[in-house]
Amino acid sequence: RGMSVGVFPLKHTSAADAEAALRLISGGAAGSTGAQAGRATNVRAQGAAGSPTGPGGVSPFGAASASPAGAAGLGESNPLYGALRIMPIERINALLVVTPRAAYLDEVRYWIEQFDRPNLNSAEPQLFVYKVQNGSADHLAELLNGIYGGGVLTQPGANGATGVAPGLTSLSGATNGLSTNLNGGFASNVNTLNSSSGGTSRMGLSSFGGGASTTGATALGGTAGSSNGQQGPGVTTTMLGQSVRVMADRINNTLLVHATPAEYERIEGTLKRLDIQRAQVLIEATIVEVQLSDGLQYGLQWAFSGGLGGGRRGSGILNNGTTGLSFADGTRSYDLGSAAATGFSYAVSNSAGAVTAMLNTLANKNLVKVISSPSLMVLDNHTAAISVGQQQPVQTGSTTVNTSTNYTTTTIQYKDTGVMLGVTPSVSAGDLVTLDINQIVTDVVNPTAATPTFTQRQIVSKVAVRSGETLVLGGLIKDNASNGKSGLPLLSSIPVVGALFGQHKQTNDRTELLVVFTPRVLRSDEDARAVSRELRERMRALDLSSPPAGVPASAKP
Repeated sequence: RGMSVGVFPLKHTSAADAEAALRLISGGAAGSTGAQAGRATNVRAQGAAGSPTGPGGVSPFGAASASPAGAAGLGESNPLYGALRIMPIERINALLVVTPRAAYLDEVRYWIEQFDRPNLNSAEPQLFVYKVQNGSADHLAELLNGIYGGGVLTQPGANGATGVAPGLTSLSGATNGLSTNLNGGFASNVNTLNSSSGGTSRMGLSSFGGGASTTGATALGGTAGSSNGQQGPGVTTTMLGQSVRVMADRINNTLLVHATPAEYERIEGTLKRLDIQRAQVLIEATIVEVQLSDGLQYGLQWAFSGGLGGGRRGSGILNNGTTGLSFADGTRSYDLGSAAATGFSYAVSNSAGAVTAMLNTLANKNLVKVISSPSLMVLDNHTAAISVGQQQPVQTGSTTVNTSTNYTTTTIQYKDTGVMLGVTPSVSAGDLVTLDINQIVTDVVNPTAATPTFTQRQIVSKVAVRSGETLVLGGLIKDNASNGKSGLPLLSSIPVVGALFGQHKQTNDRTELLVVFTPRVLRSDEDARAVSRELRERMRALDLSSPPAGVPASAKP
């Protein structure tokens, strides 16, 4: 017949004490009364069902304090009697239990949980290890120091109030602003959002060791804690009192607490409330820019070369901007040269093929729509930045080294262009998201010039919006209109017929910019996975439905 084996690690009691306590249950005295046997059977049933009620006659801290009556009450009538083989493993402080029935292991686990508890009445300090689940060990150590330390956090070796050991930084001057370094202009504007989060922290709470706090709160006894000793790399130690010491292990992200069981129980309760999963924010920004241009140009140019005799011919041509055009009327080829401008041109030529008059009209309309949709995922109260674009070279100076050979060196700097977004979200309990935003859109106007011109649109703002709702952050409408006229003096100014003696040009340029933000709060792993699936589906939607020319459909991945 097969046997079931279980290994049960212990935290607060020794393997020898736990073994002695289990032997009282499984191998007690045989002379038990009927009432005692009934109670033992009931206790086993409660233990198997997971009831928190333990046996009244068994001490949870080993056999030394177990009463004989309690031992006698768990004798042969107990179903565990003789059914367990218990072996202590001192090296790892665990128990090895062998039993013919796997169900007995659940009951053993229940009793071990009752035994393996800290002795809250003990005044002897012990070492406890708290494994941080969601936060940072350093951050939790700072919070504990602020709650229980009652002192001012200082840098190592700094003069002033005690209460923190080397490695912890002061709470004063903490900022939650943007501090990105995409480029000089971007960073300088981003840093304007920096703001202090409250200055020097004087919590005014009493420490475990006691002493007087800055606000006179009642202490538990003793003096305020102070730092001592040297720590190795990745370790921060905080003294919370005479008997409480907290060490933050950055490498393993754990907290080592040296305290009495009662003090640690209080600290552990605080840590469990602080060590929660932090919210994340998915920020989807949409930048829409529409550029409209409308132009009208018309006019008549005359060329006089020997009068307006006979033999002249007229021909028209529609030009898209190409120079050196010519046309033929069936008997002669006429060269317009550079006289034909963009648009519709009608030329009058003489018998020699020279253009003597040119009528030109042009109307153009352009629509440019630019859409950028950057997305960012960032932790609550952390800064995220994204830059999508190109670096444009700009000539900033030149130096002539040798005047005889004209050897010149040129200094070039690169300027970031495109979309740059910096944002710091702060999430409230009701999923209200406060956003510190710095949005910059930079474009180059004439990229081929040695000193190009740039256009920049920037929004620096702080707004609040509910999770999942869309907020229009800002808009810009720019409208430029120009009218130009050139021609012969006086004649070009005559109404109606003045157009025959000059050129008229009208242009209208309109730019519309709209910035929209949609934050989404993600509080669980499932929320993050759902967002990842959504982004992957968007990327798959960009895939072309048909393969390139010459490639069979079966070859498309």
